[in-house]
Amino acid sequence: MSVVTFEIQPETEINPADLYDGLLPEHVEAFEELTMLIKANKSFQLIIVEFNDINYRDFMIEKLKLFDERTTVFKPKITKHSFVAFEDYLEQASKEFKIINMVDHEKWLIATNPDWYIRGFEIHRENIGNVCKASLLLWMVKEDVKGFAVNAPNMWSWRSGVFTFNIKEPNLQTKIDESVSDFKQMPLYENSEYDKALYHYNKSLKIAEELGDRVGVADSLKQIGIIYHRRSDYEKALEHYNQSLRICEELENKSGIATNLHQIGMVYQNKREYDKALDHYYMSLRLNTELGNEVDKTKTTNAIDSINELKKKSGQGG
Repeated sequence: MSVVTFEIQPETEINPADLYDGLLPEHVEAFEELTMLIKANKSFQLIIVEFNDINYRDFMIEKLKLFDERTTVFKPKITKHSFVAFEDYLEQASKEFKIINMVDHEKWLIATNPDWYIRGFEIHRENIGNVCKASLLLWMVKEDVKGFAVNAPNMWSWRSGVFTFNIKEPNLQTKIDESVSDFKQMPLYENSEYDKALYHYNKSLKIAEELGDRVGVADSLKQIGIIYHRRSDYEKALEHYNQSLRICEELENKSGIATNLHQIGMVYQNKREYDKALDHYYMSLRLNTELGNEVDKTKTTNAIDSINELKKKSGQGG
């Protein structure tokens, strides 16, 4: 495989007034460090950039283009870009560009399980590092940066820097609304897609097992359980949820335990075994309360309330 290198470009004078014009004062130093890091790079490097405003993010990317015209933006399409396609893109793009900005992660994160999506970077880490010969900037919101560090620890360890460009009055809603709209237009596991989804998750399970990645194994088992759950194959769903639960318990992964308990509760609720559903929901609720997971607490509390309402209407409740 040929090694791609960049030709040394003649130094061009960049007027600092133009380069830093419009940047918030607290971001000038960080932006200067970012450009120096990029300028010194001759091969692959991973840079994490945290942001909380779409317009300001795009403004920052325009500044990078002013710094080096060999700058491009990659926006993944939910239905088109797998990680293999992403690798192909990186290989071709890094022959022409020195800075590759990956944006709109939320479209993949909404359309897929966030942990599974981020773990894709972990699984494909070596390939990404081998094919990409440019600075890869991943623009993420704060929550996704945290998820990346937890769910792709080896890829995270490759980072050359983490930069934060947040503003006081962010505006993410427009892009999030667009992402949700894209997601709603997608068929979520049509009948013809179940086998394909199972194939991919079983493949991920096998890879995780070969790597000795217990977290990845637990997540893949949970995802397989979700597919069986959606197919109303409740016994296989319970089988996979419980396998995932046991691994999470061994790892003392309380968040994973709480999630699986909630999923098991949902299965029993679908089976109209309400007492078993409540048992699992209450265990999940206790853990989420302990962890401070407000969103999951609300979700589980609503499920408990719905069962109690059903039991009350049927004369089973107090």
